[in-house]
Amino acid sequence: MSKGLGLAHLVVVCLFVSSLLLTPITVDGTHMGDTLLLAHLGWRGVNGLVPVIDYPHFYGGMTAAFVTGSFKLFGVSFKSVDIAFVMMFAAAGAVLALLAWRRISGVAMTLILALASALVLGLSPIEVGRVLVPAHSFVYNHVGIVLMMGLVVFGLVPVENKGHEGVTALVGGVAGYALVLLKTTFGIVLPAVLIACALQGRWRSALLFLGGLVFGMVVLDPGMVRAVGSLEFLLGSAAADRAGGIGGRLGTALTMIWAQAPQIGVILVLAGMLIWAEGRGALRLLLAALVCALGYLAAVLTMGGSPTLKLIPFIIVLTVVVSQRAVVPPKRQVLRAALHAFPYGLTYALVLPALATSALAAVDAFAYARRPFVDDGPLAGYVVVGPATARAGLVGDTAADRRAEIIARTAERLESGGDGLDTSDAYVLLLEGVSLLREIPGVRSYGIAGNGAGFEFTVPMLSRVVPGYPVWPTGGLPGLETEGSLGADVDLVMILTDIPKAGVVNEELKALVARDFVRCRTSKFWTVYARKALGEKICEDGQSGGGF
Repeated sequence: MSKGLGLAHLVVVCLFVSSLLLTPITVDGTHMGDTLLLAHLGWRGVNGLVPVIDYPHFYGGMTAAFVTGSFKLFGVSFKSVDIAFVMMFAAAGAVLALLAWRRISGVAMTLILALASALVLGLSPIEVGRVLVPAHSFVYNHVGIVLMMGLVVFGLVPVENKGHEGVTALVGGVAGYALVLLKTTFGIVLPAVLIACALQGRWRSALLFLGGLVFGMVVLDPGMVRAVGSLEFLLGSAAADRAGGIGGRLGTALTMIWAQAPQIGVILVLAGMLIWAEGRGALRLLLAALVCALGYLAAVLTMGGSPTLKLIPFIIVLTVVVSQRAVVPPKRQVLRAALHAFPYGLTYALVLPALATSALAAVDAFAYARRPFVDDGPLAGYVVVGPATARAGLVGDTAADRRAEIIARTAERLESGGDGLDTSDAYVLLLEGVSLLREIPGVRSYGIAGNGAGFEFTVPMLSRVVPGYPVWPTGGLPGLETEGSLGADVDLVMILTDIPKAGVVNEELKALVARDFVRCRTSKFWTVYARKALGEKICEDGQSGGGF
């Protein structure tokens, strides 16, 4: 029975991996800006730039390293972002499996691997909680959760074999520093793991874990330059203000706990049974579990999005760990069955919707690959599905014809006072902006500044990177101060027609281009501004032609 369950969990993992590796293009239904950000980080990496070292960034660069590696191995395309997701899952999943091996049962280990694959590969972000709307957002959070699950198992369950315990402690420490480079604020879980070991008298494991942490720092981030630099940049940005301070975070924590109150009740039942069976001997484990819970809670409080589901992965891991030691009275077989099924129910409540989302995205990937809107360049491997890109009604035989159709109908809807800009509209605007830029001779040699996180043109054009311009443009960041000027590495600026809810930085850019740039080219949605020194060269020559 257990072997069959373990195999079923591994089949789930294979389905998620296949949904990204075997589909022809990358599909989103929302959060296009996040996918563009990942591609932009990878393109900067291909051009030799490292986050924090060469340009300011919120995170330490672990995610960027995987996307860069995928671009170098498989080419610069949006499909390579999917492959980077699989690479990140493979690395985090291997760490999770190593830390869980011999600490929990084999079937339990495959269960949490299935959960990990849903989190990282399922295109259904736990922060959003939407089904059948694929998105590539928050992947650094999801990989972080997978690593934290492994670290919690390590912190709560010792292994009798000293060699195995020592090796996994060292690996756990290195993984802990990788966790910091995913998102510096996740490092708050590391003291919790150390305290959990200490509470159980595992001093050797704690010291080896610390050694692994130091080794990880020396190898991955000498001097903690990227960890400290990314944290300073994050705390100095508007994102820190939006967090709501301590009061706001406490409110979010209470919301998380209340949302999972029934599940927490089950854990309390298991804890009571463990105390009934072992007496005071169980208190060390339960106190260590409480410390890990507080560390995990503090870490996920630094994530964006909805708070409702973020505690579930920890609850699943804790249930697996505690239920291994809890003894159910012989006359309570129904209770035994219910408690055994509990982590499976929680896991597949996340896995099945994610599988449905991945399946729909795969169907769309094959459908849009047969009749694409773009037939060359990085964007040929990417589409955002939604009302603006719906295939119904499109009659064009070529990608250019179909692109013209969706641009025309999007313009008509927006001009008629539609309901603001959804993600598929933004995708259409991106395509039209790229088409306009392709009219400019030698455009790849110029540095291009987009006007919002969802409108990044450097990767679609494969143009020169602009280290001095924010990789995630929002008001107030260095490089966008209205009293200054755009860096010398910016040659072209894309400014979008003012559309409600576009989420762009038009006003900042309009102020910044006023002195050094000239109006160069226009389209339905965009105006290209060029540096005055380039204006005569690129704004008067090559006015016709273009397209993809």
